[in-house]
Amino acid sequence: MFDRLVHFLAPNPIFHSPRKKQRHVKFQLAAFLIRYGQQGSDTLDVAAKLSIGHGTVHTYCRRVSRAIREVGPQHLNWGNQERKTVVSSAIEAKSGFPKCLGSGDGSQIRFSEVPLLDGEQFRSRKKFISVRVLDLI
Repeated sequence: MFDRLVHFLAPNPIFHSPRKKQRHVKFQLAAFLIRYGQQGSDTLDVAAKLSIGHGTVHTYCRRVSRAIREVGPQHLNWGNQERKTVVSSAIEAKSGFPKCLGSGDGSQIRFSEVPLLDGEQFRSRKKFISVRVLDLI
């Protein structure tokens, strides 16, 4: 999955500078995943693990975040009516719930910062800023 994500992100111009050669997308994605895989851990921890400056961690995370936001709409969507019918039918067959397109598994992905737009709406019952993971078929 890591290599597939690299494949989707690599063509993004943000990873190609005409003036200065950048580290490979794999390395930048690794820094992003280490930082956010530890619930937005301190950049100094990531910097120490990868032997890079903590400012570089910020740069890598900013690039990867932007690239994911740009490529996301091409790959993440609700699908057409036919896909919705297939998903809904599969969930109904498995659980008995009709007209359901997904279910929350209760997991939370924590944000390292409060979103600028309606940020407080992302506050969980445990008082941290996060979004619930949906488990879609």
